[in-house]
Amino acid sequence: MILTQLVAQASDKANFRTIASYIDFAERYLEFIARGGLQAVIVSQNENRYRFFQYR
Repeated sequence: MILTQLVAQASDKANFRTIASYIDFAERYLEFIARGGLQAVIVSQNENRYRFFQYR
C-alpha cells in the first residue's frame, strides 16, 4: 500500500465502523512503515512531546 491509499482510506469515515476496521488500518499503516515508508521523525525543539513524521 502506498501513502496516498492510506490517506484515502483514513479520510473516509465509512472505513471505520467497527473495531476490526481500526485494527485493519493500523496493520496497514505499520506494514507501510516497516517497508520503509517513513523517512524521518522530527522532534520539535521547543516541545519534545511533539513529533512530526516525514514520509518518502
